[in-house]
Amino acid sequence: MRDTSGAVMTMIDLRAARIKAHHANLERYCRLLMTELTDTERTFVHRRIAEERLALENMHQGGGLSGEAEEAPALCEDHPSGRQASAMA
Repeated sequence: MRDTSGAVMTMIDLRAARIKAHHANLERYCRLLMTELTDTERTFVHRRIAEERLALENMHQGGGLSGEAEEAPALCEDHPSGRQASAMA
């Protein structure tokens, strides 16, 4: 009989690392929206945020081996500084 617990833990660790990376990317993009950006740059950042959110949503819908419930990150527009950045654009 083969022990697969190491492989399962590796898959869980990989999934957790991917979720963490998506969260970090979203935070970075939201901070970028609080800076002065050209319309083109702002459009690019908004597109990247949408892509990161979609990737996270797909990971959440796909479920996970560990069964842990990941909390979705707050939307940039929900953050007061995000609204200010959008209003300044």
